[in-house]
Amino acid sequence: VLNGIFVEVSVPMLCPACRKEQSLSDEDLKVFSSASFSEGCQECMNSGVAGQIHLFELLKIDKAFKQTLLEQQGQLGKYLRRLCTEFLGDGLKQQAITLVRDGKISLAEFRRVLAR
Repeated sequence: VLNGIFVEVSVPMLCPACRKEQSLSDEDLKVFSSASFSEGCQECMNSGVAGQIHLFELLKIDKAFKQTLLEQQGQLGKYLRRLCTEFLGDGLKQQAITLVRDGKISLAEFRRVLAR
């Protein structure tokens, strides 16, 4: 019996030694008060990365989700990603927004996470 789907996304953290403030578009300013990027330095071996951070969300499977899975049983793989997007909450998005605001991940990584 499927009761939930655990979603985990790994995101590279910005190196604090070479992290710099990024200028934001008017659209980005609606969501973020600030954002950062890192250029690379000796401390991060010019990668701009200082480890990884993991974002998590648990998608609980309700009756509507189960019914949709049953209706699409022959093409489960194709529809599972669409269903997860449809039924998944904003947990990953909110975590990623907070990490961008705190200067821990880049705006580019935020967009990559949301594109999944």
